[in-house]
Amino acid sequence: MACQLLELAPELQLKIANTLLSDISANETTDDVDGTYDLNDEGPDEKLERKKRGSCNHRMRDLMRWSCTSRFFRDLFAPHIFHSIRLRNTDRNGSSVVAVAQSQHSRHVKELIYVGNAPGEAHKGEERYSNTKRILPESVSSILSDLGSLPNLQTLSIEFPYQFTVWDEWEDFLGEYEKEETDEKVQAAEETIAWRALMANTWNALLTNRDIKVKSLIIKKLAPIKVSTFDNPAFHSWLGQFESFNLSIYGQVDGAGWRINRNWCYLRMMSRLDGYFFNHLTSVTDLVVKAPSEGPLGLEGINHISLGVYKDQMPALKNLHLDYIFISPELIDFFLGHDKTLESLSMRNCSADLGTSNGIPWYRFFDTLHDANLTKLRNLEILPKNAPLIDESGYRTVEDDENLPAEVKEARRALEDDPARRSFMYTRLEDVWGFLRMVEEENLAAFQSGRDQASYDRLMEKIKINHARL
Repeated sequence: MACQLLELAPELQLKIANTLLSDISANETTDDVDGTYDLNDEGPDEKLERKKRGSCNHRMRDLMRWSCTSRFFRDLFAPHIFHSIRLRNTDRNGSSVVAVAQSQHSRHVKELIYVGNAPGEAHKGEERYSNTKRILPESVSSILSDLGSLPNLQTLSIEFPYQFTVWDEWEDFLGEYEKEETDEKVQAAEETIAWRALMANTWNALLTNRDIKVKSLIIKKLAPIKVSTFDNPAFHSWLGQFESFNLSIYGQVDGAGWRINRNWCYLRMMSRLDGYFFNHLTSVTDLVVKAPSEGPLGLEGINHISLGVYKDQMPALKNLHLDYIFISPELIDFFLGHDKTLESLSMRNCSADLGTSNGIPWYRFFDTLHDANLTKLRNLEILPKNAPLIDESGYRTVEDDENLPAEVKEARRALEDDPARRSFMYTRLEDVWGFLRMVEEENLAAFQSGRDQASYDRLMEKIKINHARL
């Protein structure tokens, strides 16, 4: 009996396959994703990414099995199977990707996800991670240095997933770098320490590419350690070709509760984001900067460090997303410098800190943007929608919730009754431990005064006019 499915148009068959596999993935993936504001935990973006990754893995596994049933389905699913491929610094994985690059399927690859693995002290002597000459196999280097072998590649993602969960590993990683390294010491470290050699060799291999078609660069969980390549003018020139730049930064809490912003190497590295990256993004239209909850950026003072964005950077910028960034005069000046280009602004887990010398309240932030001539801005998103009016950490008890102050209960009812009402976050970076804490009295007072709300509403009205006009 003939298979009726094979007689359908390829587009319809692909739609049926996607529907079936999406249903399977939805049933197999149960991670929770919500929009709550969490000061010191995995945020909704990370949860959503984890959920998507799990769903994608299930879907890809079934898609590959299905493609093995016939040449027809192999050809039909090939653009989806090879759309995104992962490259690791192992001979086996590198050889597999080389095989793809040399095959007819190379044209299907749109995203290359590079994951360089050499955590901590190179596994304390484990041979395959202690040899700086073998840390980046030739097969892997050949792909990184010839991205043109994937002719339709659009997105390049780079990550070194250094995970330090034990106190002494974290201390080894950061405590060793409290004092600034000279250029000579950086060079020496990259020649003798495997995990640092891996970072330098990876970036140097990428620099050999010229006139590539890749338009999007993603750097995941940037480690707060200098890489010699970041000072290289060739690297700065290489950055100028990307239209999209997505940077997330490594965060950590040690075994005693100290946040990463209590370490000088973190503050020093973050203070140079402009010189290493932002100053050279001359073609960027889309920018994403995600600081960790353990080390928010944007202000000056104890445990703080400015973001390093200025009005003369990124002249073509249209879309901006910020995560765990404090509002500040510096940030406002950056926006005003892009009044003719900025179209969309998304802010997640961003807050005001009035305990610093240059902290500003939300209403001043909104008023300044309203009064500026941001003629292209047609979208503003601030998430989560409402900042908590009380400390909602895991230490609260049922009795605490039952005995909430009357003004807090009243504010909560107002937010529930009127979907248009908002509350905006006011926080502090704790001086000793560096953790981000909510300031209950400021959050509640700001909500009760209504000044933040009025300024926000005024700005949104202007944005709506821009949206309708454009």
